[in-house]
Amino acid sequence: MVYIYQRSTLLAAFLSLLDLLLWSHRTVANRRLLFSLASLIYFILAALAKEHALALPIVLCACDFYRSRRVRPEPILIASFAISLFLTGMFLWWSKASGDATIGASGESLNYARTQVQVIWRYLRLFVLPLGQTIDPQIVPVRGWLAAVWWAQLILLISLLGTIALTYRSQRRFSF
Repeated sequence: MVYIYQRSTLLAAFLSLLDLLLWSHRTVANRRLLFSLASLIYFILAALAKEHALALPIVLCACDFYRSRRVRPEPILIASFAISLFLTGMFLWWSKASGDATIGASGESLNYARTQVQVIWRYLRLFVLPLGQTIDPQIVPVRGWLAAVWWAQLILLISLLGTIALTYRSQRRFSF
């Protein structure tokens, strides 16, 4: 059961998956324009449900690149990027105008970004070995640049991404 405060996340995930489904089927269908416009509408709805969906055009570009090894600058995709940039600006303006202390506080954005490296490694570990799952994972924010464990995790993450990039042409399924 999803908590009541997670409805927006669930709605954004559902709309994002619908958008991804329509985007991947637009080349198969005879109604390419209809599928592309529906994909754009689902993207807008997902972004309005939760701001995390603003990264969806990057995912759509990655899907196109994975399928055809190139990104075509389609008008719908360009419109998605433009809407994403506009809504990102609006969200940042609104958070600043409303006095939200979490965005723009000195150093908090860097602490959040540094902590995300730990979160990514936790999800990767749970994907490979799903042990130690808890409701409250107790992730301690990384507050400084001198954390040796953080640097090791960052270097390993960059190495993993480099390996994926290097093996993409010869071993596409492995890189996926």
